[in-house]
Amino acid sequence: MSTLESLNEYAGLMSAFAAIFSLIAILITYFGQRKHNELTLAPHGYIALGDYSNVLRVTLENNGAGPLIVKGTRFHDGNGSEFEHLIDFMPSTPEGIEWSEFIKLQEDRPIKAGEKVTLLELAGDPNSSKFREFRDQCRTTLGRLQAEVRYHGVYGGAKIATRDLEWFSRTLQEQPQVTKQNNPLIENR
Repeated sequence: MSTLESLNEYAGLMSAFAAIFSLIAILITYFGQRKHNELTLAPHGYIALGDYSNVLRVTLENNGAGPLIVKGTRFHDGNGSEFEHLIDFMPSTPEGIEWSEFIKLQEDRPIKAGEKVTLLELAGDPNSSKFREFRDQCRTTLGRLQAEVRYHGVYGGAKIATRDLEWFSRTLQEQPQVTKQNNPLIENR
C-alpha cells in the first residue's frame, strides 16, 4: 500500500468523522432552538380580581410572551357544585341592574400575549342601595368559589391557572372596632 493510498483512506475517514460531527451539531442546535422557542413563546395565565365599591371583576390575563389557548374552565365551591362558566354561579340580577360584561370561554379560544379577557364584570352606582345589596350578594357568591383555567401554548405543554376567589369576601366580614384596649396608639381624649 502506497503512502498516497493511505493518505486517501485517512482523508476519507476524517471526512466521515466530520460529517457525523456536523450531523450531531445540527441536531443539538435544532433541539436547543426548539426548546428556546418553546420557552420564549410560553403563555402565562393569571386570574385577576377587581373588587371596588362600584365594580366587581374577574379577568383572565395572558402575562406570557406567546398566545394562550384555552382548553377549558371550571368554577367550583366547597359544596360540590361545579360549573364551566362563572356567570352560571351568579344570582339573578334584580330589575334595573345588568352585568356590564361576561363571557363563556369556549375551548380553543386564543388569547394574545398581554391581552385580558373579562370573565365577569358588574358595575354600578355605589350610592344605590339596590346595587350595593346585589354587589354584596355577588361578593358572597364569588367569595366561596375557586377558579381553574386549563390552557396550553402553541408548542403544547398543558398548564393550569387557579385562583381562590375568597378575596371577594374580605369586605363582608365584620370589622373589629379599633379601641384603646386593642390599639395602644390611640390616645384618650
